[in-house]
Amino acid sequence: MQGSLYLTPQNVQDTCDLGVAHRVLDTLGVSGGVIVDNLSYRVLWAGPNFSRHIVYAGCSPHLRFEPTDAEDMAFCHIALHGPFEECVVQVGENTVKPRCPQCRSRFVDWADALDSGVMFCRSCRVEFAACELDWRQQAAAGRVLLEIRNVFPSEASPSDMLLGQLYEATQFVWTYAWANTWMRNPLNDWVDRGKLKQRVDKLL
Repeated sequence: MQGSLYLTPQNVQDTCDLGVAHRVLDTLGVSGGVIVDNLSYRVLWAGPNFSRHIVYAGCSPHLRFEPTDAEDMAFCHIALHGPFEECVVQVGENTVKPRCPQCRSRFVDWADALDSGVMFCRSCRVEFAACELDWRQQAAAGRVLLEIRNVFPSEASPSDMLLGQLYEATQFVWTYAWANTWMRNPLNDWVDRGKLKQRVDKLL
């Protein structure tokens, strides 16, 4: 399973138009051209300053910004999701037990309850929405999610400038987390295959 870095509003109920976030990414050179542009879903190429604002830990990794063929999704690119009417939660292979926001107890059976969207804390006897829990940056929650694809957990984080520019554009604080890549329509054309093939053909 591929992994992604997600940028989300710190307050999971905050939301903005995708165009606002897209302009920030475009202005900073984090994103390039558009692969898919739907009402609540955009997929973008990585831009010329991607590596300046998506900061990788440790040794400099080998990053691929272009696909090798029309089926290849294991390259760095960006997906914008939302805004949704309700908060969504995207988990990952390494998602840890989330903590109760009130008593800090761990939710041992969180995976079984996730589909319902409601979590019951056995310690303080209170129900919470899944997006209200403290996922300790190992799951992404929000009504707007900016997804940086092909990033392993804890491998990369956004620059302070990127988070700052998102704040300036939206007037709310942004945070980040790691989770599985979110393929919105994996059985359909989640990207324009024809457009992607044309780009691959130019590279070969």
